[in-house]
Amino acid sequence: MKKYRLRLLIYLGLLVSIGAILSLSCFSTWKQIVANRKTKEELTSKYSELLENEESLEGEVVKLQDPEYVAKYAREKYLFTKDGELIIDMGKSEE
Repeated sequence: MKKYRLRLLIYLGLLVSIGAILSLSCFSTWKQIVANRKTKEELTSKYSELLENEESLEGEVVKLQDPEYVAKYAREKYLFTKDGELIIDMGKSEE
């Protein structure tokens, strides 16, 4: 009877040990899956932002190929003038 109980305890100990190892392994894998999903969501949103930015930059490239737009942009942004033009900088009002 003692051998039977001893054998039963050994098998039960092995079963519990194997169950604990499998549980820890599954938990670790599940934790990694959750982290990967979070990273995927962040990268997907960042990718969407980059696509929108790409579209606006492509539009800007098309505009900058027009010499009239480039001249107007340079006059507004960098205060370049045409011959005979006078620039009066009013400054930006701070409200």
